[in-house]
Amino acid sequence: AGAYDAAWRSLTAALELRPDHPRAAYNRGIVESYRGNYAEAVTDLTRHLRIRPGSVDALYARGLAQAALGRDEAAEEDFDTVITIQPERTEAFFQRGLARLRQDKADAAIVDFFTVLQRQPDDPEAYLHRGLAQASRGAHELAIADYSAALERRPEMPRALSARGDSLAARGEWQKALADYRKAVELSPANLATVRRLALAELETGDPQRALSLLQPALADAPDNPDLQLTRATARLRTGDLEGALADAEAVLAARPLNLQALRLRGAARKLLGEPAAAVEDLTAVLERLPDDSDSRLQRARALLELGRHGAAVS
Repeated sequence: AGAYDAAWRSLTAALELRPDHPRAAYNRGIVESYRGNYAEAVTDLTRHLRIRPGSVDALYARGLAQAALGRDEAAEEDFDTVITIQPERTEAFFQRGLARLRQDKADAAIVDFFTVLQRQPDDPEAYLHRGLAQASRGAHELAIADYSAALERRPEMPRALSARGDSLAARGEWQKALADYRKAVELSPANLATVRRLALAELETGDPQRALSLLQPALADAPDNPDLQLTRATARLRTGDLEGALADAEAVLAARPLNLQALRLRGAARKLLGEPAAAVEDLTAVLERLPDDSDSRLQRARALLELGRHGAAVS
């Protein structure tokens, strides 16, 4: 950090003497990127490009800074220009693919990652991200093939394992998904999203106690994480800890009153706790927003029957 600060001061002094100095503007833009000051980096690199509009290094660097700021459309435009000027620059195709993927342009992203893999057939990141693009359009079989190719080249790649687990789960192959999630958590135990996926897989394969054993330490680290709370609520419901399930659902609803999964879980817990009227209220709120939710409709019908409202139960 000290070296970057010294470089920044030197370059700033140079630009004060000569504001149109292209090399100083470019170099300070790079330094700003290294320091995490991406907006300032974009400003300096744009200054450089006004003087030297065809500078592919500056365009590429500005594209990276735009992407870091979440400006994916602007990043894509910069990488487009780089590719037009220097089509052999493979990393620009990769970065454009990432920008397109984040904009839900899956088909265009796949083309970019395909180009990268034609040139660099052993690039695990390109396989991973092409797989993510395939999965985003529902092509899970193709996605699994790409994740597997990434893992052949880099076996200890938790994101590829977790992503392959997601596609396997989407295909209903829960035992295979479970194995991938377990390995991903083993490699990256601090990744709470993957811990939650593993817990969900444990629930799907019939082991709510194991799901709870995963969720308790994760929630100790992130006690207000709603996704973890809702997953624990489901696990508690399945193990008969109805008060615990109710507490988790209510904790989520305190922060997010319209969370439908929390309403559904609270309704189920209330019904089992002998509170059918409260259960009907929660499940009706769910069905007002999701009228085709068959599980909530069934649970509400049972609660209505307990209340003696037979006509409403069959309507």
